[in-house]
Amino acid sequence: MTTLSTTQNSVKSDRMIMLCLIISMLTSSYVVMEPTPIDLLLILATILAILLKRLYVSKETLLGTLFLVGFIVANFISTWMAYEAIDGMSYFVITLYLIITWSGVVGFGEIYRTRLAEQLMTFYTIGALITALVALSVYFGIMPGKPDWFLFERIKMFFKDPNVFGPYFVLPAVYMLGLLEQRHRALYFVLLIIFVGAVLISFSRAAWLNLAIAVFIFYILPRAKEANWRRGISVYLTLVVLAGVLVILKNQTLLTTRRSTNRLSNEKDCLNGIDRKIQ
Repeated sequence: MTTLSTTQNSVKSDRMIMLCLIISMLTSSYVVMEPTPIDLLLILATILAILLKRLYVSKETLLGTLFLVGFIVANFISTWMAYEAIDGMSYFVITLYLIITWSGVVGFGEIYRTRLAEQLMTFYTIGALITALVALSVYFGIMPGKPDWFLFERIKMFFKDPNVFGPYFVLPAVYMLGLLEQRHRALYFVLLIIFVGAVLISFSRAAWLNLAIAVFIFYILPRAKEANWRRGISVYLTLVVLAGVLVILKNQTLLTTRRSTNRLSNEKDCLNGIDRKIQ
């Protein structure tokens, strides 16, 4: 009876923690305010996992955990040497938060392993898909947008910057590439195009490079020794490149504006530097 009661309590505890994690993934694209919903939910999930004793450290994660503890100590020491003490402390608190929430998710993940990872990716993908569809619809004029969804004519949706909006879709894009080898590949390919399109319309060169490197490392390299991989990957990547060209041609003026802005910004920095030397 005691064993049954303990098992039921564990199931209830896990459901509470899972609910926090699932909602955090669904709302991960809404980061216009701080603390963001995902921050609060991850902290809540970590606190629940600690209080309900649902955190575990395995041999696989022990070394990484020890490295992170050392990283926290090093950050804490360097904080006292910061020129701006308040800024240094704020960066330390952010670093500490990231490490604690990582420990919470990974520690709880020791219970369910792959099952938890798959569920988190599923709900992350759903949240990213909703945001990507709205962003693409606004970009191509299918639905009206709000001024708050743009920054210097670049779409950012519920993020503070297009350079954060773009990389957000790299993970689900690579995830869809991995699922192309399973059933329902047509559906996964459509989702891949949507996520790649969302990365492209951010007009963030860092996001584009992030996507290219991620695809190369996680998709192309592992398949380099397979006999027929080139034909399949060439078809998929060709279609993705064509979609990218269409998106870029849709807004050539934005690219021109960005080049001009960067050039003027560099010239301004040079003039400011010369002015400081003269003074």
